[in-house]
Amino acid sequence: MIIAAWLLGILVTLFPAATYDGIRVDLNDTHYTVICRYVELFYPFKITLILFPIQFLLPTVFIIYVNVSLIRTVWIKRKRQLSCNMNNAFKAHLRATRIKGISLLIALTFAFIFPFSLSVVNAAYTQIAKPQRDFSTDYMIRYGSGSIAFLNPLLNVIIYFAQMKDFREFLRKRFFPKKE
Repeated sequence: MIIAAWLLGILVTLFPAATYDGIRVDLNDTHYTVICRYVELFYPFKITLILFPIQFLLPTVFIIYVNVSLIRTVWIKRKRQLSCNMNNAFKAHLRATRIKGISLLIALTFAFIFPFSLSVVNAAYTQIAKPQRDFSTDYMIRYGSGSIAFLNPLLNVIIYFAQMKDFREFLRKRFFPKKE
């Protein structure tokens, strides 16, 4: 399954990569830059309309559906458990740990989806609608949304730090060891 995922990933990535070409953009009379732009005439069809749903839209909808189902399940179980008085402390602790783990999973997947959404939606919008932007505006939008997408690891650390007491304790021991 992993080999099939790698091969599918390579095919889905290399197929649209062939449609990009370097285009010279004059910044002023003496300076220019070369940027990668989508060449529309490479394939006889719009590759964005085929690959955007496969690469981003369908997986995102599936992950959001799973997360919403998990949230509803945890919410229903939490209500049911609050109505039943539990006298077993071990079961109550196990249930709280399970709910905390599910909440962590939901937070991590949403922290992955939202930052990347800006970059992917901007790329799809640019290829489909072809807005007339000057170079500096296009540059700021592309690199701004790309920078937000690369902030995902920072969000993961913040989520771990906020959710996991063991992680905070590990960091405290690692960076501030007790001197004996």
